[in-house]
This record gives sequence, structure tokens and C-alpha cells, in this order.
Amino acid sequence: MNLGRSFVLGSVYLGGGQVVINAVNLAMQLAIARLLGPEVFGLYAFCLAITEFLSILGAVSLGFALIQAREVSQEDYDTAFVFYLGLGLLGLMLVAGIAPWLAEARSTEAAWLLLIMWSSRVLRMLAQMSECDITHPVGR
Repeated sequence: MNLGRSFVLGSVYLGGGQVVINAVNLAMQLAIARLLGPEVFGLYAFCLAITEFLSILGAVSLGFALIQAREVSQEDYDTAFVFYLGLGLLGLMLVAGIAPWLAEARSTEAAWLLLIMWSSRVLRMLAQMSECDITHPVGR
């Protein structure tokens, strides 16, 4: 297969995946908004905006770099995992610094919701590294 065709097929595959992911996320947000109601959903959306802003920390695409590498060792995966863990913990420290201010300005529920949402973000970042490990096993 030539490089041009491979590029087009890969782009269609990744682009289609993003469309599906965005459609599912939209449907989930609509369902959450309907279930929570305006007041509680506003709190959820506020905390979601903070976690999305802080997720810029985890925007490093080490997983894609590892998948595309011709030779990858288990040490590379371990290093990327620790790097993502460090980014997640840095974000958790930032969220822990924001939480008391948020508890005073809004409510303690908002502070706890923010901490829980960021903790789930850290778990998702670490899971992405596990997916890369499965996609591109060492020694392939």
C-alpha cells in the first residue's frame, strides 16, 4: 500500500472515530442536562469547563508517538505512563488549589464535583497509555 492511500485511509478512520466520539458525547451531555435539570447542570457544566481547561496539560500525544515508532521498548511505555501520571497529579494539585475557592464562591458540592471529575480525567489519561500498549505491543 502506498503512503498516500495509507494516509487517506488513516485520516478517514481517525476522522470517523472523532465524529462518532463527538456524537456520543453530545448525546450524553443532552441526557445529563435532561436528568440533572438547569441548576445542577449549571454546576456540572461549570466544573466541566474547569476540567476541560486544565486538560490542556494532558494534550501531549505520547500515545500516538509510541504507536508510530518503529521500535519501542517497554521502558518507553513505562516512561510515558509515569509522564501522564505526573501530568495528572499536577492537574490534581491545581484542582485541589481551586477547590477551596470554589467551595467558598459556589458550594462544597461544586468543589467535590471538580475533584471527582479531575480524578476521572487522570484515570482516562492513564487508560490511553494502556490502549497504546495493546495497539503496539513491544517486539512487534
